[in-house]
Amino acid sequence: FAFPKGQGVYKTLEQLYDAAETTLIVYLADDDLLLPHCLEKTVAFLKINPHLSLVAGGFYYIDWNSKDKTFKGSQAGPFYPTATVVDPQVELLRCMQFNQVFGSGALYRKDVIQKLAVFEVVESQSHYAYWDWLITWKCLALFKVGFVPEILTIYLNRSELTQTTRFKPWERELLILANHMLEDYHTLFGEQSCPKGAFDFLLSQIIEPYIVHTFQNSIHTLQDIEKWHYFMGKNESVWKELAA
Repeated sequence: FAFPKGQGVYKTLEQLYDAAETTLIVYLADDDLLLPHCLEKTVAFLKINPHLSLVAGGFYYIDWNSKDKTFKGSQAGPFYPTATVVDPQVELLRCMQFNQVFGSGALYRKDVIQKLAVFEVVESQSHYAYWDWLITWKCLALFKVGFVPEILTIYLNRSELTQTTRFKPWERELLILANHMLEDYHTLFGEQSCPKGAFDFLLSQIIEPYIVHTFQNSIHTLQDIEKWHYFMGKNESVWKELAA
């Protein structure tokens, strides 16, 4: 396929998903790597458990700027010693602290990411959900999820391609995700059942520092008072929601 230059990653994914004739989807970004056994392990577990919405495993972060390209850097997962249909409450609490399913390499059902399009906040008016953290949360909250006990994916952690520089600011999306987390958890497990410490960690250690970092980066570009007033007005709702 050849797409117009500059149309964006999500529009490209939508066209590829539309063209896919299979019921299962795996995507791979240009700065990620699949290990050789990735598809074998995820597809095999899904065949045994056809009711699963997604199957995922662990992943490595590799510092692309290091001299030793084999350096693993950091690792997330695997979270279980054997292939497992996970307990949603355990994994929802884990997901509240970080996204344990790395988008590249995860095996999704195409009809599931279509159903989750109604929750998509990164790319509006889409036929699919794209944001892997949101997909992970909603699959755990609404469907069944499986984890395999292998590392499946490598993420090349290049400093010049971080989320804050490569993509748009994510303040609004992170706050919407936090609201979904709180509402879904209470719906599933009872009002006021969400552990306060877990949700406070999400707000204070993940969302708030990101908003502060993005704010500090943005104000470096403000060169006159009109731009300053516009910037402050545009972001006031984000800060009020975080404070609330």
